[in-house]
Amino acid sequence: RMPSKTLVVASGGSELKHLQFLAGDAPNIIFKNWLKDEELLDLMSKCIATIYIPEDEDFGMSVVDSIASGKPVIGVSEGGIKEIIIDDETGILLPPDPSVEDIEGAILAMSSSKAKSMRTSCEERAEMFGLFPFTDALNDIKNKFDV
Repeated sequence: RMPSKTLVVASGGSELKHLQFLAGDAPNIIFKNWLKDEELLDLMSKCIATIYIPEDEDFGMSVVDSIASGKPVIGVSEGGIKEIIIDDETGILLPPDPSVEDIEGAILAMSSSKAKSMRTSCEERAEMFGLFPFTDALNDIKNKFDV
């Protein structure tokens, strides 16, 4: 439905064959399957944004990886994603169970210039999910309960 946009699916999993079937012969949808870290980083360095619309996701490291690369995320406002993404600052949050029109609207709203304007916010937000903030929080809990 959006021939001027390219979607690169950088994943595998049990739904891959079904997704390939649904995509048919659309020339603007490319399936990469699972990628090595270097290949994924290269792909992320070239994209405008990432789309992450799982069902029943509790956290989503892919979301943190994206914002750490300075790339905003189009995702659903549920689960861990709403704890990571700040709407219109580090991405666009869609309603749970978004419609095709919701997704299209977010993709059209995420212009290259808008994505670039979010880069610093994305990188700063990703730092909150790094090793030291995590271990510091654990130590704070440990000290609080004198464990």
